[in-house]
Amino acid sequence: MLSYMKKLIFIIPIFFVVQVFAQVGVNSSTGSSTVVVNGSFQPNYNQTSSASYTLSVNDYYVAYNGTADATFTLPAVGTGAFAGRVYYVKNLSAYNVTLQPSNSNVLRVDNLATASSFVIPSGNSVMVVNNGTASGSGIATWDVGFMGSPQEVPNTTVFLGGTVYAKYNQASGSTLPSTDPRIISANYSIGNLTNTTAQAGGINSLLGTGYTISNPGNGVFDIKFNTPFKSIYGASVRIVDAYPTNTNGTNPDPNRSGTPLLTIDNAQIAYLDNTIIRIRTGNASGASSNRSFTFLITGTFQ
Repeated sequence: MLSYMKKLIFIIPIFFVVQVFAQVGVNSSTGSSTVVVNGSFQPNYNQTSSASYTLSVNDYYVAYNGTADATFTLPAVGTGAFAGRVYYVKNLSAYNVTLQPSNSNVLRVDNLATASSFVIPSGNSVMVVNNGTASGSGIATWDVGFMGSPQEVPNTTVFLGGTVYAKYNQASGSTLPSTDPRIISANYSIGNLTNTTAQAGGINSLLGTGYTISNPGNGVFDIKFNTPFKSIYGASVRIVDAYPTNTNGTNPDPNRSGTPLLTIDNAQIAYLDNTIIRIRTGNASGASSNRSFTFLITGTFQ
């Protein structure tokens, strides 16, 4: 009889657990969903100043407040895929945060599933969701499901600008590696030009956030906006003379006043839409030639 009672006591809790997992209510006895929470929700919050951070099973919302560009790495997904896991990353710093997957995992930012990284500019946040795809499958492992910015207020005028320092008359030998997060990450289209190859070209250094760039040819610079504009009111571009000499391949020196350029060295906008701008720079004879420049765009974000 005692042995029978032990078995009965053991069976009852198991049956109860099965029923609880069928539908769970927190502070609620009814509900039509698998989990119903009638009250506040408190996941883990983490703030870090580390320029290199790997998200873990204990993370949910991570804010970055460091003093340099940072790289956040998502956990590797293999045989133990965790479809549906959500991470939020907020950039509280004045620098860029590059979000990247591990191993051969990739990001799906739009309809393309080939992104090896995603840049979160200052003041922006992003949500990523794991879609359960295993590493090496050729399909994106993480979906970028939300991108937010405090600037995205309807009908509020915003400004996007920066300065691009480039080698004098040379579209190669960049001091930025081709994997730099500020370089457009994959082939792109600009107007009727499709499948343009992204290149670091002869770019020496960059100022400003909110954009990525490519220098596909001498005197040609394509700048892609991280957040598409809803409307563009105007755009301007000007040459910056910071060159110590006019020798081909000379790097600019932002700390000195340049003298080699003539006042007829010029820059122009060759193409502009809500997602990208093409800027051409040239020499005093009107031929395309790499020059440093500064640009400014005004409009409203979507």
